[in-house]
Amino acid sequence: MKILIIEDEIQARRSLKKLIKLVNPENNIVFESGRVDNAIKYLNIHDVDLVFLDLELEDGTGFDLLNAFPKRRFKVIITTAFDNKAIEAYRSNAMDYLLKPISPYDLTAAVERVTEQLKIEALAKNLEEKLTLKTTNAFIQIAPTDIIRLEANGAYTQFFTKNKNFVVSRHLLYYENILGSSFIRVHQSHLVRLDQIKNVNGKELFLNNGEVIPISTRKKQLVIKKLL
Repeated sequence: MKILIIEDEIQARRSLKKLIKLVNPENNIVFESGRVDNAIKYLNIHDVDLVFLDLELEDGTGFDLLNAFPKRRFKVIITTAFDNKAIEAYRSNAMDYLLKPISPYDLTAAVERVTEQLKIEALAKNLEEKLTLKTTNAFIQIAPTDIIRLEANGAYTQFFTKNKNFVVSRHLLYYENILGSSFIRVHQSHLVRLDQIKNVNGKELFLNNGEVIPISTRKKQLVIKKLL
C-alpha cells in the first residue's frame, strides 16, 4: 500500500513508521508531514491507499484534512492520544481509530481491515462491466445494472434480473461485498439495487417492477437516507 503519515510529533511519527514496516515490510510510506496544508497539497496531486492521521496538527486538525476530501478515494486510520473523538472520527468515515501509544496488535488488525476493504473495492471495480456467475448448469455473465435484487437461501443466493432468475452457490454476504454501494442490504435475506426501490412503507419495500419485499426495522432509516 501507498501510505501517508500525518503526525506532528517526530518521535510518534518514527514509532509509527517502524510499526507499519513491522506489519508488512512491503508497505510504502510515500509522504509524511505534521501539517494539514502540506498533506492536502500532496493528496490533491497523488493517489494513495491509506492515511494515518493525527487529530492535533501544527496548523489545524485532522478533521480539517478530512473535510477537504468529502469524496476521498483513500482510506483513513485516525491516530490520537485523546479517547473522546471516536464518534466524530467514525462519522468522518475513518476505517479505524487507534489510541496512542499504538499497540502493534491494534495496528495490525486495522491495516488488515483496510487491506481487505481495498481488495473488495478493486474486485467490485473489475466487475463493473460483467459479473461471472456459476450456476448448477453453466457459467452466466451479467452486468450488475441488470440485477434487480438478490435473496439469500441458506448457503445459496437467488438472483432476480431483468430477464431471468437463477441460483448461485455462494452466500449473500459475498455479493453484498463485491457489488458495492449501488446495492443495499435491506433485510437479512435481501439485497436490492438502490435505483430499483420505488417506495418504503412500514415494514415493506416496493420495487419498480411491482415486487414487495420485507425490510428490517433497523434498516428502514438507512434506506430512506440513501434514497434522499
